[in-house]
Amino acid sequence: MLMDFESGEAAQEQVARILRSDTLRQAAALKKLLAYLAEKSLSGEASQLKEYSIGMDVFGKPPDYDPQRDASVRIQVGKLRQKLEEY
Repeated sequence: MLMDFESGEAAQEQVARILRSDTLRQAAALKKLLAYLAEKSLSGEASQLKEYSIGMDVFGKPPDYDPQRDASVRIQVGKLRQKLEEY
């Protein structure tokens, strides 16, 4: 589902505020993750978000990355959720 321009713009502004916040100030990996997730969601590609693609696109995992064996993406998503709750 695509957002209308005004609500999409408001969402982008909110994401930008979160990225500049003290809460994420020293969390480069989480900032990159949030920016990626927001971009995909706001462009209507949220249904295409998969742990494997996040691992490769955000965290530079190799093509043979196996999310079943490597929980690092899930761990980072959990940390991001905690930071968003703090925010």
